[in-house]
Amino acid sequence: MGARVALEMFRLAPERVSRIALLDTSVTPVAPGEPELRGKLVEAVRRDGIEVLLQDWLPPMVYEAYHGDASIMEPLRDMIRSMTPANFEAQVNAMLTRPEEASLLPRIACPALVLCGRHDAWRSPEQHAEWAYDIPGVHFEIVENCGHMAPWEKPSEVTAALRRWLERAPAA
Repeated sequence: MGARVALEMFRLAPERVSRIALLDTSVTPVAPGEPELRGKLVEAVRRDGIEVLLQDWLPPMVYEAYHGDASIMEPLRDMIRSMTPANFEAQVNAMLTRPEEASLLPRIACPALVLCGRHDAWRSPEQHAEWAYDIPGVHFEIVENCGHMAPWEKPSEVTAALRRWLERAPAA
């Protein structure tokens, strides 16, 4: 949810944001049926424990080719296991009560990067592009062989993309 935090920082104090990077995210409003789907997952976590997320929530976040790669999956599983059901419910609540964000995009005057994984099952590159180009002068990058967890799945490629972007334009 880092990109959503970055957008909220921009909403609250745009004059203090000199650059903004939005990785594997969306600015769409809550979709019809989304509260019910997320609510079912919250109920499953309450009933059966946080381990439910290891089967139902985590796999779609990671490019399918890495599902068998313990070096990628185990630290992510450990991160989930460190959550409590209350943490997860709070995260879901934050997603469901998120403020509208799309109207912020045309107001972003600082250098902006939108980056996503080619195989992001949550938000496709096409979905990212639909809103990314509402940001004036945006730099848009797609990381190949990567899902929704780009910084974790492809850290070197994401770091290289961030460096290219940072070197491209001075901060506003």
